[in-house]
Parts: sequence; structure tokens; C-alpha cells
Amino acid sequence: MLELFTLMGFIDGLSICNISLTALFISLMYSTQLDRGTVMILGLSYVIGVFSSYLAVGLGLLAVSVSLPTIPHIIARVGVSMMLTIGVVNILAYFGLKILPTGLSSFLGEKAVKIMKKAGFTSSAVAGVMVGAHNLPCACTGGIYPTFIALISDSTFKLLYLILYNLFFITPMITILLIASNKSVIFQVRRWHQQNKEKAKLTLGIIMIIVGVILLGLLYLGVR
Repeated sequence: MLELFTLMGFIDGLSICNISLTALFISLMYSTQLDRGTVMILGLSYVIGVFSSYLAVGLGLLAVSVSLPTIPHIIARVGVSMMLTIGVVNILAYFGLKILPTGLSSFLGEKAVKIMKKAGFTSSAVAGVMVGAHNLPCACTGGIYPTFIALISDSTFKLLYLILYNLFFITPMITILLIASNKSVIFQVRRWHQQNKEKAKLTLGIIMIIVGVILLGLLYLGVR
């Protein structure tokens, strides 16, 4: 199960919302003429903010799941249903059938972008916290985190699993940050991402359906 949990965290971190906002953050830092070292420090502050916020959200969901024994069963089934639905929506969106919006438009996302532009250590951390909170209802990978929480709620190692999940969640962000050590590369990455955003959604949709089917099988077998 550990491998599945870490895979879920990594997939969650690959959401279009998360990747787009991270690349945008780094681009904004460079646009203010900051040197590479400063951008790396601010980027680390941003990532820590996202990690702390998303972990706190997970702890809150876990507390609810543990205190109400029947809740995990419901959350797991609703979460898997959301994963399968959003997976299908992302695939259909690639073929031009946009049933539900899967973009960045949200109050937290827009507010975070405004705070990013201040290009300070504290503002970077605050923007990260807001992006972390924004990621939970993100329509790109919605359902993965609640499902994961439901699956670990009865485990003796639930806190360890939660931390590992979040470490794998920020892995794509760390990767982008390392790539961003070269100023020209990050702008190329952003351009490539914009040009291939729909293909990324298609790939993510397929992966979510595969993982969703696996989780559905585990729930059917009584593994929670």
C-alpha cells in the first residue's frame, strides 16, 4: 500500500493547477530581476508554504475521519467517484468536450498570484500556503487527497503515510525549482506547458482513471 500512497501523492502534485502556479511563481520572481540564489530561496519558502498548508488540510481531514468511524467509508467511495469522474472529464476536455471547468479560476488562486508579485520571503510563504489550500478543491486532481485520507484513517502509521504523501506531492514542485536554476529554461518550461496543457490533462485523466479503478477494486475487496 505504501507504493500506492506515494504514487497518489505524486499524481496529486502533477495537477495542472499546482504545476502552473509553481512555474508562474518562479517566472514572476525572475521578472523582478532577482538573482538565481534569491529566486531559489524564495522558491523554497513557497514550497514549504504549500507543504505546510496541504499537510494541515490533511491533518484536519484525518481528524474528522478518525473521530467519526463511518465517515472514512463514505469519503473513500465519494473520493474514488470524483477521481473517476474528473479523469473522464479531463479526457473529454482533450477532445473538445468541456463538461466541467478544470482551470485555475478560484479566489485563493487569484489572491496567491497577487501576493507572489510582492517577491518577498514572507509573501512567498503566504502565497504557498494559499496555493496549498487551493489545491484541495482543484478540479484537475480532486478526490485523490480525501480518498487517501480515508484509506489511512485506521492505519497505525497514518501520520507517517500523510507526511510521505505530502513529500511526494511537492516532488514535482521541487523538480521545477531545480530546473529553474537556469533562468531561460523556466520560461521555456512555461511555454512548453502552455502549449501542451491539454495533452497533460489527457495523460493525467488516464492515470487518475487507472488509479481510481485500482482503489475501487481495493474497496470492493474490503481494503480501506
